[in-house]
Amino acid sequence: MCSSDLAEDLGRIDAWLARLRRENPGATDIAIQAATLDEALGRSAEAESLYRELLAGGNLTDTEAAVVSANLAWILARPETADEAGTLVDRAVAVLGPLSELVDTRALVRLAKNQKVLALEDMREAVLVPTAQKYLHLAVVAAEADELDDAVRALKRARALGLADERLSDRKSTRLNSSHEWISRMPSSA
Repeated sequence: MCSSDLAEDLGRIDAWLARLRRENPGATDIAIQAATLDEALGRSAEAESLYRELLAGGNLTDTEAAVVSANLAWILARPETADEAGTLVDRAVAVLGPLSELVDTRALVRLAKNQKVLALEDMREAVLVPTAQKYLHLAVVAAEADELDDAVRALKRARALGLADERLSDRKSTRLNSSHEWISRMPSSA
């Protein structure tokens, strides 16, 4: 599928979800899917707002609240909002358990809090269920923790699992560039 077909399909899904939300204003499952799509389409501010509305509404099951908390933590995994993100991801782990995706999110939150050792421990656990994205995150965390050999191996593994620059979101592309920057600082004998 070419990128114009994908963009067209995503546009149709976006319009369909918007219609469903208008027709079913209290349907939390539809709102969660809409927020998830917003996030996938790079509309992080809209996704964050919708996730916050969902959590504030008090109409979510415990599982839904945990999923929404985890998704919001992912968006907030940056230094200025890392404390809130940490609370959210901890809440999700308490309900859903230490799922690989949640441990991945927790690692990025810990990295945003400059807890590099804990972040690296989490990422090493998260990649036990391997994906290209998790290995990219491991490369970033390892590089930040000055574990450059590990960062190189993780980045190679991410590529072997299908990481492709052209498919990366802006946020993931920034992480990949960060990894490349750290790795380029390695002594040539490494």
